[in-house]
Amino acid sequence: MKKRIITTISALFMCTTTVSCGDVAEKCSVIVNETTTEIVATDELQTEHVSTSAITTSAAEITTSAAITTTVTEITSAAEDEDIKNIVKEICMRYYDVLEYSEEDAEYMIERAKEFAEQDPVEVNSEDIAKSRAKTVFIESIGQKFIDELESDYYEKNGQMLRLERNTPPYRYFYYNEYDVWVVTAVLRSGKLEDGTSLEHTGESPYVLIRGKDGALLAVFC
Repeated sequence: MKKRIITTISALFMCTTTVSCGDVAEKCSVIVNETTTEIVATDELQTEHVSTSAITTSAAEITTSAAITTTVTEITSAAEDEDIKNIVKEICMRYYDVLEYSEEDAEYMIERAKEFAEQDPVEVNSEDIAKSRAKTVFIESIGQKFIDELESDYYEKNGQMLRLERNTPPYRYFYYNEYDVWVVTAVLRSGKLEDGTSLEHTGESPYVLIRGKDGALLAVFC
């Protein structure tokens, strides 16, 4: 704005000193208009350049921020996965009473858990809640018939339903306070039938690892 006013005043002064010639005055007027237009156009270009630079910088900042956020999220997720794997390994070592548990088996159990439908978050602070959430997994994986037979005190033998005196309850619970993790096992039936014969289960009982604070399913052996 200041450039424009100064240029106009200077041009008018020059025209006044040469007013004796009308053609010269007209020529000066043309020069003034051209000069003023050029300055205004230059200012507009400078303003447009600044605005474009500001937009470009803002877009770059947003892109950088998004990239940083994504990286932090990935790092956090990887760290959490590693923590879960270590917890699963430690608990399985205690569960089987062994000195070592392979990373491959732990990873398999963790990946297996991701196959099941996600349940609503809830604090698991009792055996009943732990059993309820574990049963949902067992039913989805093995079926309702498995649960019905597991919980039944009768066993079908040669077409007869014989009462079973169990060696163990249908479910076994362990809570590892240092990890805030529940282990719930569906114990395959064994015991003595009312005809005096014994019932021995074959295979390994399925079990799940459930986090206490939110009920998240961490690992599944099923």
